[in-house]
Amino acid sequence: MNNKDQINIYNYFGSGDDPIYQKVANLEKEDSVNLGKYKVFLNHLGIYEVSNEEEHVGFDSAERCYKFIQRKDSQEVFINI
Repeated sequence: MNNKDQINIYNYFGSGDDPIYQKVANLEKEDSVNLGKYKVFLNHLGIYEVSNEEEHVGFDSAERCYKFIQRKDSQEVFINI
């Protein structure tokens, strides 16, 4: 395991119990949530847009959006819920 790898308890128990996943999955269209330095917006087409000062990316599912944030979080930020 290199020093960028981090174990997340939700890797074992499932993402459905993770408060971050719940915030993303419970978004309604045209709604957003701030997670650390990321803003997650669910647009009218059902695309999850994740943005910050450096990037803006889109995902077709809450699960893919969550995995992106989780991967970024383990590398660079801590998210306050």
